[in-house]
Amino acid sequence: MPETSRLAEEYFSQSLRIIQEIIEEVLIEEAGRSFFQREEGFKLLLNNALTDGGWKSWSDFEKLFAKYGNEDIDLLTKALILWFELTNLAEENYRKLLARTERERQDQTFEKLMTFAKTNGLTPLHMIELMHKSQLQLSFSPHPTNRRKSSFLLLLNELGELLERATKPLANITEYEKLREEIKARVIILWGISETRAIRRNAFDSLRNSLFYFDKVLFKAISATYERLNDVMQFALGGKSRKIGFSLPIFFEFSYTLGDSTPHRLIPAELPYITILLQKSLVLRKYVERINDLLAHLPLSATYFPVTPELAESVENDEALFPDFVAATKGQNIDEVYRRKLDFIRLKLENSLIRVNTEIDDLGYDRQKIGYNPYVVSIPSGYHYKRSQELLKDLKLVQSSLKKHPGKILAKQMIHPLIEDVRIFGFHLAPLDIIIEKKFFYLFLDELFSHNGYDIPSAMNEELRKNVFLKELNKLRPLGASILAESKKLSGNALHFYNLMSWIQTTLEDVSPRSIQSLIINKCSSSSDILAALLVCKEVGILKISPNKVDYMGVDLIPSFGCRSCITNSEEIFEDLFSIPIYRQIIHKKKRVQAVMLNYSDFSKAYGYLEANYILLITQQRLSRLGQIHRIKFKFFHGRGGILGRGSYPASMALLSLPAPLTEHLQILEVGEAVPSKYSNLYLAMDNFENIIYSSLMKKMNSKLHKKTEEFDVSAMDALAFLADHSTQSYQQLVQRQDFIQFFIECSPVDMIDFFLERNPYATIDPLKEGRKIQDVNTTSWVFSWNLMRINLSTYFGVGTALKQYVELHGIQPLQRLYREWDFFKSLIDNLQMVMLKTDIRITSKFAVSASHSHKAILRELVKEFELTQSMVLKIVENNELLENTAIRRTVLQRRKYLDPLCLHLIQLLYKWRKTNRPKEHENHLLLKDLEESINAISTGLRNTG
Repeated sequence: MPETSRLAEEYFSQSLRIIQEIIEEVLIEEAGRSFFQREEGFKLLLNNALTDGGWKSWSDFEKLFAKYGNEDIDLLTKALILWFELTNLAEENYRKLLARTERERQDQTFEKLMTFAKTNGLTPLHMIELMHKSQLQLSFSPHPTNRRKSSFLLLLNELGELLERATKPLANITEYEKLREEIKARVIILWGISETRAIRRNAFDSLRNSLFYFDKVLFKAISATYERLNDVMQFALGGKSRKIGFSLPIFFEFSYTLGDSTPHRLIPAELPYITILLQKSLVLRKYVERINDLLAHLPLSATYFPVTPELAESVENDEALFPDFVAATKGQNIDEVYRRKLDFIRLKLENSLIRVNTEIDDLGYDRQKIGYNPYVVSIPSGYHYKRSQELLKDLKLVQSSLKKHPGKILAKQMIHPLIEDVRIFGFHLAPLDIIIEKKFFYLFLDELFSHNGYDIPSAMNEELRKNVFLKELNKLRPLGASILAESKKLSGNALHFYNLMSWIQTTLEDVSPRSIQSLIINKCSSSSDILAALLVCKEVGILKISPNKVDYMGVDLIPSFGCRSCITNSEEIFEDLFSIPIYRQIIHKKKRVQAVMLNYSDFSKAYGYLEANYILLITQQRLSRLGQIHRIKFKFFHGRGGILGRGSYPASMALLSLPAPLTEHLQILEVGEAVPSKYSNLYLAMDNFENIIYSSLMKKMNSKLHKKTEEFDVSAMDALAFLADHSTQSYQQLVQRQDFIQFFIECSPVDMIDFFLERNPYATIDPLKEGRKIQDVNTTSWVFSWNLMRINLSTYFGVGTALKQYVELHGIQPLQRLYREWDFFKSLIDNLQMVMLKTDIRITSKFAVSASHSHKAILRELVKEFELTQSMVLKIVENNELLENTAIRRTVLQRRKYLDPLCLHLIQLLYKWRKTNRPKEHENHLLLKDLEESINAISTGLRNTG
């Protein structure tokens, strides 16, 4: 075992000892010794129930559970979650140390990039050129069920840091005891608070939750990653660049994805605007903090550090803008021009911050915050920054003046980092991608056309609809949506949609033209669907057209194809779009880049794991070739469920496995339940970023060196096509059967998931009973149901059968060779191993314990296929265990020790909820709180993304 791994094991064991001691003390002090003894007995029964032949322990736990009231069950739930949360923090620190071992083994560092470049005759300037021509973007999405309080997340963050300090060598026992007391104090607070808000959930809770990670980790991690890459490249360039600093192209970017977890609903109309305002408030606060720090550290006298005429003139202009401030501070810092300028920058930023916070308050959002005072009205006076470019201009005046006089090192060390932050983030952290199902565009346009006396578009055939839309797009007059909205002639859904689109336009105009990046058209199936979205954009002012000319287009339109025939026909759809002059002008205005969202979860639900990945891979290849013909670059947005969203090491391997044209412009969705594991602390976040950037740039350098189009081996693709086809046959035969659908209704927790997503526990059950098929089930409900059952059906079912059929025809050796030599196939199999390692048939069987005898046969079928898949995978990878001798295996198994008992406990909570007729929040608040908090903890622990 490497030294780092051995130390990690020791630190983890030490952390667990500290946690065990403190939790025992806290439970005894806060709930009593008798409760602690009962809780230990419960945990023992739950752990025994997970052993072979543990049905008696399970039965005993059921009987004990039935004896206790809601208050006792609430305490038991809280104790189990407390155990999990604290051990999860210890495991986080464990992963930090193991990540170093993995990085040493993989050697995926920026230094390795520069060494590779130098060895192959590439200079850092070549790398900068590659950055200019490409884009790598991470897109963050709120967790669909988790809405923990920011205070709860902050407490976990502090506890993780304290635990890490407690496992390091300390000066003396007094220091250790003091640290232990700090940990215990926070554990007591953790015990004494509810981690969730009131049961009724809204989109703003998820928004606040997600912004917590930007505030506490991501802002600094993003900035520090750019700084580290910049430093490595400056060192490689040498000479003057190391002394003055320079700016890298902003090729590594971020966005924030908004969309309702149920596709038949729209997000609140004002949510995009509020999201950007909250981002702006956060980032302005960061800048004010940085300026205040500079004010404290830069009392430079103009006698020794002369200023340029431009800076002196700028200060004079600022004095004219703030006469009251100048009068109040007359005589202070007379010769400290740099400090004076920074003080004016502070004033402008604070005025900007007050304006933003006042607007948030006026919208009614922050009135729910603790500490809100309705009697305090802050009205900013004087000048404020309207755009981040104005702030950049001021900062660059300071930097330029220092550079021209004896302050070059100060310009680099103190001013340049802030300039970089403003350049990267602007006045908001991440532009928005907004997901809207295509039916809402048609619902809105049908009403507009009807009010204008036209036939409704949804009733037309594809060719007629396309021609009608093109005719309307080329007209200067609108269809009158604003008049219809003001006169209240639009229906409720159409009015909500119009208000949403209007808020998007307002955000683009009032906050920033870069604040909304794209509209993602979900379940897109034709070119007329894109034209429908364009027509709506024209109606609300997002698209502006003069005769035969596109003047302005505020957002990108990204299709997310909803079915197999749509995605396989995507070439024809884009061929059609590229032949339309208006659309081609829009693409040219968007730097000749066309984005497409690849929806892995939807396709996995419909066709199974291998088929979904195969379909989307060949689609990327075909579209990439089409782009080369039309001189248009395709940007592939890897959505939920893809390997690229799984984590730093699997994601980087998946990136390296793709041909370079498929990675030139890339966007990766970071789904909410995976965010805490990657971005809860600075080290893990930076490690994830460095691995992904390394893989992206390495791929581009290899492509530049070889100067040829990379293609997958034909025989390898044939093998994958065989496996995909045979696996989807087995998968679809299962999920289309009525007995399987009944099994899903009876045994899965889909009713509970639907309750928390839609306030309706029968949202999935009733349509299935009425004859609807699995493809009609909301994907989020499907994914979370199987995750909680601990058997991720869409990922593994059918794979074992397909592998066995291939081996019977060709033997195992071709697949073993593919795993060794083809990185794409290796990433597919390794991701499958990771998901299967989190599977626990014992827990799945407990969910199915109340099923009828015929449905238990389905469970046996699921188990049989799982065991076959595991057996075949282990033969391919030539190991005895899944992910043998890897850091991922060690961390997953460590986490499962504390996660598995909580999963069993959730089953009893679910049964109790069903037996009491699925009560709503006002009927049994404690039970629903326990269910929700357990789901939050389990999804945090499983970290599956589709």
